[in-house]
Amino acid sequence: MPKPALELLHPDIQQLVWELGWGSLYPIQEEAIRYFEEDSNDLIVTAPTSGGKTEAIFLPILSHLVGQHGNSVQALCLSPLKSLINDQSARLTKLCRTLGIAVHRWHGDVDMKSKRRLRERASGILFITPESLESCFVNYPHQILKMFRGLKYVVVDELHVSLETVRGMHVRSLLTRLVAMINRRPRCFGLSATLGDPFAARSFLNYDNPDSVRVISDRSTARPISVELVSITDSSPAEPNIETGTAGERSSKHGALAMIAEDLHGEFRDGSYLVFANSRRTVEELGDHFRGNCQLAVDGEPAVALHHGSLSARLRRRTESMLKNGSPTRALCTSSLELGIDIGAVEAVGQIDPPWSVASMVQRLGRSGRKPGSTSKLRLYVRIGSRERDASLVDLLCPSLLQAVAMVRLMLDGWLEPVYPNRMHLSTLVHQILSVLKETGGRSALALYQSLCRLGPFRRVDPADFRLLLQGLCAHDLIDQDAEGIIFLGMEGERVTSAPSFYAAFSTPVELVVRHGARDLGRLPAHASLKEGECIILNGRRWVVDSIVWKSKCMWVSPALMKKAPLFLGGIGDTEDRVFQEMRLVLLGDEQPDWLDAKSLELLGSARDVALKTGLIHSDLIELDDSIQWFPWAGTRTMRTLQLWAKHNGLSCSKDHLSLAFDDVSRADLEHHLGLLAEVGTDPVKLAELMPNKQGERFDRYVENRLLDKANSEYRLDLPAAQEAARRTLSELRSTHPMLSG
Repeated sequence: MPKPALELLHPDIQQLVWELGWGSLYPIQEEAIRYFEEDSNDLIVTAPTSGGKTEAIFLPILSHLVGQHGNSVQALCLSPLKSLINDQSARLTKLCRTLGIAVHRWHGDVDMKSKRRLRERASGILFITPESLESCFVNYPHQILKMFRGLKYVVVDELHVSLETVRGMHVRSLLTRLVAMINRRPRCFGLSATLGDPFAARSFLNYDNPDSVRVISDRSTARPISVELVSITDSSPAEPNIETGTAGERSSKHGALAMIAEDLHGEFRDGSYLVFANSRRTVEELGDHFRGNCQLAVDGEPAVALHHGSLSARLRRRTESMLKNGSPTRALCTSSLELGIDIGAVEAVGQIDPPWSVASMVQRLGRSGRKPGSTSKLRLYVRIGSRERDASLVDLLCPSLLQAVAMVRLMLDGWLEPVYPNRMHLSTLVHQILSVLKETGGRSALALYQSLCRLGPFRRVDPADFRLLLQGLCAHDLIDQDAEGIIFLGMEGERVTSAPSFYAAFSTPVELVVRHGARDLGRLPAHASLKEGECIILNGRRWVVDSIVWKSKCMWVSPALMKKAPLFLGGIGDTEDRVFQEMRLVLLGDEQPDWLDAKSLELLGSARDVALKTGLIHSDLIELDDSIQWFPWAGTRTMRTLQLWAKHNGLSCSKDHLSLAFDDVSRADLEHHLGLLAEVGTDPVKLAELMPNKQGERFDRYVENRLLDKANSEYRLDLPAAQEAARRTLSELRSTHPMLSG
């Protein structure tokens, strides 16, 4: 009989586990410990939130670090959020207090003294953001080797958010550069609660040998799921941007968000709750409906607290603290509380409108029900717009309700979005070229290509494309080249890399610090429309802008009764084809899930009746007087491709949430158009050339259009899926009108 996994660990770790009163280890922890000790390959641990995956990796790491007193960081943990680092490092500090293992943090809120102390006497475990690791390469290139020369382990937390994303490629590039600098590859580990594509995750940790990476999963800690879907119809006029006086207050009570706030007030009463929204603006408006000018909870009800990226670190920490210490709290948040920071026991999760991905829904739902024997509960609100007589056909089909139902069904079936591998990631490559030149002072083109592309993560970029990329950077004065062929930063490159915002590979909008007296309230995008006397909402409270000092990027505010919701930048991601195909099944089916409220069932029945009466239940094409409306039931990338194909063929085509409308096109013309796509197609780069906005990422403005077209054709378009959609509809056309085929 094999030894218990705990006995494989150092005696000091065994003693620590006993003193903590853990009783026994989770199955995932036992399996991870055994694999760690019996094998030397990389490992990914996936388990639900609070399923013990952090300890599954760090217990055996700590076991190997006990008694070692090297003068280098020995375990590096990369986390995407400051709050997550604060939480994880605090948990590890408690474990390491009696073990003699130092635990360090490094991110933008950590003081310079602590960072300097780490650089001078590096040791133990370091929790760091990718942006802060980037700053080490840029600002302390001669100390990197000293800090990490004894590095043995790398842990990538929340691995799923890094797969084929800008930040993920940034992490892969930084790790490649770090490995080259210390001339040895540490053992790598990944942690994730929602892993939809194990192969992509294995490739992330070990691109050259993904099959060697072990993935272990534990569903034994998975909790029962309870879902309630609530539809909110708003028949009132659109909520005004500015409200003054009692009349404004009365009108706001009839808006959709006001009704959601009222429902949450009744449903989320005992304990703590998270209420997610897809935008910071929605969080702020909901907070204003809850709180207005009142800061304290009334009659023992949960207090209302906000959490999103534009709020100050002080306010975010206060919300986190309220949740952790058990104070009954309704926390209104964006994805800033989606990841695995420990927030204590949450009774249920609210979600306003369906998120853009099923994975995000799973992650958010997993934040609730952490008490033993409890259930993860989700109350999903769907805002339905006005259904007046002039409502469009798509409006009558209630697309947001169909999407919500489809995503819940997919979640319950265990489906998660796939990952699109092998993107070119040109913007991130530009960022890394500039970073390497800042770090080293200069490199040849061959050395840059060798380190970043041939040996690094940007392997989709061939030498010809890399040469064209460098030419574009030179044209923008980001780089220059001397007579010996050494490339160095140009004047614009020096300016870009000297800015504090350079450390992030993703876009970071210019922001104004919002201050009330000595208090830092947060940050808002620096819109030219902002002016003195303007009224905003921030942290769920109303403020009037007293003054804006553009030179120091500071906005001074004071409390106000009027309000105007702040304008936040950014959007959500692309939604997959599978979600829309499931929406079609929902519309054409007759299932009436018991997790829909009465209003949702009524609206779903109405949408199905509309589909029946318009013929959409039998055909994806609706013929109108002067146009044809096509419902491909396709996701964002496929719909974008289909619209560009119409533009390529000179057809007038408009797009909404569900359909494409072709003006002045006969059924025969449409069949010909779809036939060309299905049977002939085109070079997807030709379609990408027609995109009105080619720049989607931070440094794309420095990239030649020819390269952007190539990159966009592979990532922002999906020609094979568009052709398959055309084939389905073409088959329908030819079966219902066989004479057209002749």
